[in-house]
Amino acid sequence: MLGVSSVCPQNSNYGITKISALDPSNTDFVPLHTKPIRDMKFDPNGKGLLLTTSLDKTAKISCPRTKNIVVNFGLDTASMACEWDHTDPYIIYLGQNDSLRAYDIRKHSVPLRKIYSVGKQQGLHSLHYVSQPQLNTVTESSQHTPASSVPLKGLCAASVDTILFYDGNNNWSSYKVQMNGFCTSLSYDPISHYLMSSFRNSESSDKPSHTIYRQTSPITQRELRTLYVSDIVKTDSITPLARSNIFTLSTSHSPNPSPTPTRAIAATADQNTHQVVLWDVTLGSPVQKLPAHSSHLLDMRHFGDGTMDFLASLSEKQLFVYKLI
Repeated sequence: MLGVSSVCPQNSNYGITKISALDPSNTDFVPLHTKPIRDMKFDPNGKGLLLTTSLDKTAKISCPRTKNIVVNFGLDTASMACEWDHTDPYIIYLGQNDSLRAYDIRKHSVPLRKIYSVGKQQGLHSLHYVSQPQLNTVTESSQHTPASSVPLKGLCAASVDTILFYDGNNNWSSYKVQMNGFCTSLSYDPISHYLMSSFRNSESSDKPSHTIYRQTSPITQRELRTLYVSDIVKTDSITPLARSNIFTLSTSHSPNPSPTPTRAIAATADQNTHQVVLWDVTLGSPVQKLPAHSSHLLDMRHFGDGTMDFLASLSEKQLFVYKLI
């Protein structure tokens, strides 16, 4: 099932349109909010629960299958980004003003904690839970002896002018990540552990760019490469740019299947042609351009079942679903 944020023209309710991945003509609207939805995430545990946050100053956990609201969070300000904790199924995170707020869904009337950043991070648009093995680090007492490896866990949060990593192992202390311009989206692949930050064309560069890196420790990143759009983008600073997506492509349906998916793919938007561009992350080169939309792209998401891979791309007027081979 695909979920697309939408508005009901009959009563101006905002919610999601459920679309069957097997039969795209099979759709159903689920009302959730009174104002536009800013972010939404399905739970990582496969229970079919959906976390949404809206400009109506609420966040909600719903069950799209039954159309029931499970938990309703009343907020003092609108939240622009949301995320599930991937280790504790009862914890969620919401980005509000200059802080992140953690909520226990069993006691949702007040935040479990408020997490403040180094400096203000206004206009938060992307929030991802990161959990991965951490590379050995060097202890302070010796420049040659590696300290014991501690699994890295935390939150990566992005706004237009700041990307931060919040360290879940150290009281959620925040650390700045290097940027290459005005950040428009941040994507995370839990299989390859790659993050991809996308940047708008600016005075220093007339081409949008996409930086791919790993968070190797709370304070360090290892950049793999930066992808540059080949053509100058003809958009103004107001035109929204699409959210890019990085994911690992399953190889189980290839002629020589591998038991472990290993091919990382980046999906970015060519805003001049309204096409999705697929990149081989390892090679750093584009491998395919998908059929064009009739208007600006807004979002892209990969999904699959281990034997088939699909990519959904959303524009102002169209939703395309591609089977990746």
